[in-house]
Amino acid sequence: MYALVLELLGELTADAAYHGAHEQFLELIRAHFWKETYLWDSPDDASKRPNVFLAYLLQPALLTDEQWKSCFSTIIHACSTEWGGLTSLDRAAASFQPLSTGENNLSYHNGDSWFFINNLAAVALARCDSHVYAQTINRLLLSSTEETLWKHFLGMPGEIASAADGTSWGCGIQAFSAGTYLFLLQELGY
Repeated sequence: MYALVLELLGELTADAAYHGAHEQFLELIRAHFWKETYLWDSPDDASKRPNVFLAYLLQPALLTDEQWKSCFSTIIHACSTEWGGLTSLDRAAASFQPLSTGENNLSYHNGDSWFFINNLAAVALARCDSHVYAQTINRLLLSSTEETLWKHFLGMPGEIASAADGTSWGCGIQAFSAGTYLFLLQELGY
């Protein structure tokens, strides 16, 4: 997001220094977060999480197309659920929780699937390469559609779901889940 501020300042002021600062900042991010085949969540944390899709939407120029595809494929492999969503943490991680623990925060960022992240991941995949990721995009869309139409509160998407079975948890009428679901539908031309 800081890189977006630098871009905006460059546009507003026409000062080339902001463009240089933007490029330097992206290089710094690459140097500290790009490891192996994906973006780490922090320089010292190799956890595989779907936050990479947010990074793509905010700064698609951060990585090359091939690096993004490598990153996305790594995360999809590590975080896909049987019911179509993405887990908030690699299923192979020691702290992964397959079932939502409700008000206990144990599973919140350690397994629970967030519908708003799933929707934004599908948008990122569609923008990156809709043909390569067609099956994953469709699975994410269907999981959010099922949540919206048939689970928790009819016509309203919830906040999170258990990684193991897609059981809806958390807030039953989550605005950011609804907004990103509409954004996904618009992005896909529905």
